[in-house]
Amino acid sequence: MDLPELPYEDCRSLTKKDVEMLKQAMKCGLLDPCVRYLHPLEEMPRAQFVFLFLKAVKPTLRRPWQGEYCDLSRYEYDAEQIQAAWDENLIDPETTPDDRFRPDDPLTLGELISFTVRAFRPKQQRRIGSLECIREAEKLGWIKDTCQDMNRVVTRAEAIQMTVKLYCEKFT
Repeated sequence: MDLPELPYEDCRSLTKKDVEMLKQAMKCGLLDPCVRYLHPLEEMPRAQFVFLFLKAVKPTLRRPWQGEYCDLSRYEYDAEQIQAAWDENLIDPETTPDDRFRPDDPLTLGELISFTVRAFRPKQQRRIGSLECIREAEKLGWIKDTCQDMNRVVTRAEAIQMTVKLYCEKFT
């Protein structure tokens, strides 16, 4: 099956490899084909990442916000998504100090790896620390070097790429 064309105005100058990865994400149903701009080189906010990520993970339980984090309200658009990620044990407690999810903060490489490796494992085996997630991601070939700066902010394209890797590895 051919990959779909990208409808995003701001993806035309990306490398061929990045465009193919985004087309794969579109084919997997991870991206919204109805928007004109994807902003692939901008920072990925944590809550927006969870929204994208759950399209790949497909949590079994969906319930209203239960109030785990003090910086979210049940009336916020992404509260149910973050609740689903919490229920699936995808959120590393190390990344939510002071009971704050920090929905608008940019996603870091370490957080991206933590979400992805946790989702790769069965739900009952997801209580692992960040260091173990990094080691496992390297073994899986998802990252090349564990000496990378895990506090580095990732772009939307990088977050999408890691999500596509998870989706292709686990669900196809």
